[in-house]
Amino acid sequence: MGSKICIIGCGRVGATAGFVLAASGLCGEIVLIDEMQDKARGEAMDIAHASVIVDTVVRAGDYADIADSSVIIFAAGVGRKPGESRFDLAVKNVTIARSVAENIKKYYTTGVVLVVTNPVDVVTYIMTEALGLPKGRVIGTGTTLDTARLKDEISKHFKVDKSDIIACVMGEHGDSAVPIWNLTSIYGINIADYAKTVDMPFDDSVKSLLLNRTKAAGADIIALKGATYYGIAAGILSVCKEILHNTNALLPVSAKLEGEYGLRDTAISLIGGVGKNGLNRFLTPFIGQEEIALLKESGIRVETEIKKLL
Repeated sequence: MGSKICIIGCGRVGATAGFVLAASGLCGEIVLIDEMQDKARGEAMDIAHASVIVDTVVRAGDYADIADSSVIIFAAGVGRKPGESRFDLAVKNVTIARSVAENIKKYYTTGVVLVVTNPVDVVTYIMTEALGLPKGRVIGTGTTLDTARLKDEISKHFKVDKSDIIACVMGEHGDSAVPIWNLTSIYGINIADYAKTVDMPFDDSVKSLLLNRTKAAGADIIALKGATYYGIAAGILSVCKEILHNTNALLPVSAKLEGEYGLRDTAISLIGGVGKNGLNRFLTPFIGQEEIALLKESGIRVETEIKKLL
């Protein structure tokens, strides 16, 4: 219970993550940091009132509190507005990321920097370069949410419990995300083999249906309620849990690549072992040539955006 998590940015994502983390009792202290200090204080008070059954201290703070943190969550930024391009969003949030990175550097002593702000792969790369921390210390939530959404779609399609599904989505968080079907299973049975045992089709049309629903989920939620934050907050909790418990669990997180699947100078999600020092290493299991090609396309897409912002 002695661990500390700092959350930079108290918008809907940051505040919801703070609530989920506090309610879980995962750490001893949560510090909320925001340029709007009253917002941080108000959120801290509200979350503290909702988490009286655990011993977690929730308070507002400033960048000096980053010292001796176990996890520093970067959730500051703006959301995408109607008619705004992805690149327009990237320009705004990368500017914020660079400013925040300078403040983190002043006080950083320990911990993993977990990037949540979109476009998360681009921002993860920029933060990695700006902070200059040891390898693996800066990671992004990446396709954690895409993977959760795919599990939900598989669960509904095959009418099975989500806990019995292992899904795998790699690549960019967003339009070029790549589901890795040969690493996806139900009850420990590869999904294609499972479909055969229950006499259900699993052809390209079914794969496209599941993938398209997964990719459309975020936009659908935004159209219905204005923003998404519960799903990503759960993803943040799952990553923080593995960091604080030092499990080396395998998660689809984003980080700067150094030759994995032939990709460099970009950041996308692969399957990586996550522990107290962040990303220990990426795994590169055998996947099909078509999936490798799609991963490379995804990586190049992110790299192109990054180069425009350097």
